Amino acid sequence: MKRNLLSVLTTGALLAAVAFQSFSARSQVRPGADRQIPQSAQQANRRIDEFYAQRERNASAEIRQQLEQFRREIREQNLSYTVGYTTAMDRSLEELAGTRVPDDLADQYRQKNALFAGIKSRDSQDKMLMDASFQSSYSCSAAASSFDWRDQGKVTPVRDQLGCGGCWAFATLGAFEGSYLLRSGISDTSEQDVLSCSGAGTCKGGFWAFDYLIKTGTTTEPSAPFTGTTGICKSVPRLYKAETWGYVPSKVAAGFAQPNPPEIAELKKALCRYGPISIALLATPKMIAYTGGVFKEDLPDSVRYGKTADGKLKTFSANHGVTLIGWDDHLGAWLIKNSWGTGWGEWAGPGLSVERGYGLIAYGSNNIGLGAAWVVARPLPMIRVPIFKSGD
Repeated sequence: MKRNLLSVLTTGALLAAVAFQSFSARSQVRPGADRQIPQSAQQANRRIDEFYAQRERNASAEIRQQLEQFRREIREQNLSYTVGYTTAMDRSLEELAGTRVPDDLADQYRQKNALFAGIKSRDSQDKMLMDASFQSSYSCSAAASSFDWRDQGKVTPVRDQLGCGGCWAFATLGAFEGSYLLRSGISDTSEQDVLSCSGAGTCKGGFWAFDYLIKTGTTTEPSAPFTGTTGICKSVPRLYKAETWGYVPSKVAAGFAQPNPPEIAELKKALCRYGPISIALLATPKMIAYTGGVFKEDLPDSVRYGKTADGKLKTFSANHGVTLIGWDDHLGAWLIKNSWGTGWGEWAGPGLSVERGYGLIAYGSNNIGLGAAWVVARPLPMIRVPIFKSGD
């Protein structure tokens, strides 16, 4: 073999990569292998109902009163989601929702679009950014009525940001890890490293850290475990990098300072082309209590929109970052992976995962999709991960 692997990676880096690859192969969702798939949606949902029911039985009078108020409003508005005593309700909105959409978002869109136009002129976007194996191995059509990246094992497990408003870091890596799973099998990178070292934000708030992943890269979760604090930047091997990233195309409407959340068709195309993507939305107390169904809120304009400093233009209100992993046209909803732990939300079938922590958010609700961004991970050189097929 003419090409020596050690000429590509140092011995230490190679050992880290192989160890990480082994971990990743174990952690992927594979039908009939690592997870017990419920026989029916009812079975999974019954398990979730029991979890929330037990918590509510032990809840304070204040919590029970708040939930009854939420349920009354849901019934009055004829909506189709449920609420309960989630573990997220034990934290404040400020602790859970720390995504801060930058004031210059429109300028960032323009700069990214101009850069991408140059890339397109050199070669086709798909050929330049995606391996041929990616294009042929995974089936995703933006014309499909529903899609869930979990069905193909390309969504990493639900994380818990604890009392740190670092949802922006979790959403960044949710997309990044999805891209790595699609390209080379890596699946567990470090939110703590991004929080402590990227300069994109802290536990008090921030926004996507993709530039850090391109310029510096990040490390594995075991190398920099999450502490629930911003922490101090440490010297660790950072082998896992991104090649490029960009915003999902959108337009700036008259009277607004920011691009709108992208159209449904654009978000679907981005999901199919790049895998899971990072999005912002407006989290509210009802969303914190969400336990299942299609979440939808009819929020007044005074809540949905803000104003620029000079008061001349509108802005979209958003405070939380999540990972977008699919859609369901029959339900009129996006499928998201949250970072509020497995004591929130539902399993949101029919994906393969049976852990809580996922949600269905109605198209257009809560400004979902604002600042939507995709990323393309850089595969580790000379590291090959076996492709698992159903029944293996």
